[in-house]
Amino acid sequence: NRGDRAAGTALRAGHFLIHGARLPIANLDFAPAARHAPGIERVLHSFSWLSDLAASAPRADCIVVAERITTQWLHANRAPGKGPAWEVEHAGLRLVAWLVHAPLVLAGHDKTLKSRLLTAIAEAAAWLDKKAPRAGAGFGQVAGWAGIVAAGLLLPHGKPRRLFGEAGLVKALGDMVGEDGGVLSRCPAAQLDAIRLLTDLLACYEAVEITPPPALDVMRELLVPPLLALRHGDGALGSWQGQGAIPADRVAAVIEASGIRTRPLTNTANWGYHRIRAGDTLLQFDTAPPPRSRHARVGCASTLAFELSDGPARIIVNCGGAALAGGQVPARIGQGLRATAAFSTLVLDNANSTAVLLHGQLGKGVETVAVERRMVAGRGREATRIEAAHDGYAARFG
Repeated sequence: NRGDRAAGTALRAGHFLIHGARLPIANLDFAPAARHAPGIERVLHSFSWLSDLAASAPRADCIVVAERITTQWLHANRAPGKGPAWEVEHAGLRLVAWLVHAPLVLAGHDKTLKSRLLTAIAEAAAWLDKKAPRAGAGFGQVAGWAGIVAAGLLLPHGKPRRLFGEAGLVKALGDMVGEDGGVLSRCPAAQLDAIRLLTDLLACYEAVEITPPPALDVMRELLVPPLLALRHGDGALGSWQGQGAIPADRVAAVIEASGIRTRPLTNTANWGYHRIRAGDTLLQFDTAPPPRSRHARVGCASTLAFELSDGPARIIVNCGGAALAGGQVPARIGQGLRATAAFSTLVLDNANSTAVLLHGQLGKGVETVAVERRMVAGRGREATRIEAAHDGYAARFG
């Protein structure tokens, strides 16, 4: 199971554990008008917590908790509407979670909940049929299409919906992922989410013994090597584009569940990162402009930042964690964690190399990055030398 066991254990103890924050289930407001930090909203409304709960104990010990939270959510969200619960990304992930974890939420003795949830599943699928095609490119649209495909696979008379969803999903994946398999948001957490989602969806195909479109298997295989390239010697990910250092066990669980056995991508330059290894020493170097607004998730002004590790020891790191603001990371410093000064790179006059805007967006700044990487001889063996420059400060400092 790919869930967070500690978070699942917390749920059985009566509270959510999200990005380090403890939130009592009884006090949570799931209503459309309620406002939580984006990271907390995502967990609550995507039902990603179901995988955490499933990882924490045998199914029989989890059903009552799953039913309790699901009942609270359905009571607060009686029909499709507005608010964070009805962002396409959250709705798509929620629909997939309901279907994949049906034994947790539909196998209990509460017949009223079962009837209400089956109605909610049908309504969510119909809502996504209309909304997913109009969603902007990125992981949110991919999640919406994945929800449609899962519903087409697992609900009665679903073949037309499945075929419709497959066509949209393949196109949306093409819009989200670059030629080398790196997501265009340049965010390793989004890369991890995409692998996890495709693994869940392909499990739905396996459950009903339908062969998936080859493009879905190919895409998952393409996504794994770039992700592995951003692992340090301790197995955890580097802190890039708003994410913290995602722990090694979470990364390993997702890769293991995918069934993909491969090596890290050797050349990640097209994704915007250079990876250099010498013995146990590993360098990750951001050598590209930040993601464009249409792709940015929690965009950061991190061009020419680097992280350095030696074996399991991290020596130079970025702050990271902007996407976690609202949990243990105070919401008021989330914006600052996206600034150039929060990264291990050169900063001029404490100014951002690219303007940091609200809601994860970025403004003007770095447009081009010049990179030269070559091997140089020295002391009887070769070493890698890399030089890079960007134009983010040119307009202000000449």
